[in-house]
Amino acid sequence: MLAAAGGLMVGPLIEEFKAFSSLLINPAGPKVFRWAEENQFQLALFDGTDGKQYLVLVNFWPVKRRFNRSTEHLIPGNASLKPWGTTRKTNIRIRNGKFVMPDDFILPWETMIWELENEAAH
Repeated sequence: MLAAAGGLMVGPLIEEFKAFSSLLINPAGPKVFRWAEENQFQLALFDGTDGKQYLVLVNFWPVKRRFNRSTEHLIPGNASLKPWGTTRKTNIRIRNGKFVMPDDFILPWETMIWELENEAAH
């Protein structure tokens, strides 16, 4: 296994990345959220080979952050975000086509992967 800075083993991380990318129909062609790029986030929606959709978020800043922004019509309505792999559990949701973070933050440099679970309107 390879060791990253600080002595952390990256082998499991690479295996998780490989497993996730193998689920995607087109890993190089996600739907990208434009507002995120302008705010030091990377946020993209991927279609899975299993018929599910996956959302990937990366915080490019060294500070914890929140956002309550539009899904740009890429995710209409309401959805829960189910953590995938080692992504930590949060209370982030999508309500009426908008990301809602009632009491959570995205940590510095954090990468999160979620499976979208569509919900009925509240």
